[in-house]
Amino acid sequence: MSVGDLVRFKRGVRGLENLLGVVVELNGYGGVVVQWSSARQRSDGEHNPSCEAISLLEVLSECG
Repeated sequence: MSVGDLVRFKRGVRGLENLLGVVVELNGYGGVVVQWSSARQRSDGEHNPSCEAISLLEVLSECG
């Protein structure tokens, strides 16, 4: 997994498996910062990246 990859949560993560995001930063061993699609935006319309465990994510498309 690297910066720019398109990711989603694995199917076993209930309620979040349909979210799509882009890895924007590697965050140490076992974690990445993901900018999620609009489905996970705050109530004020802003998008917040979040740190996620690599073990919960799957790569849909690798960045070039």
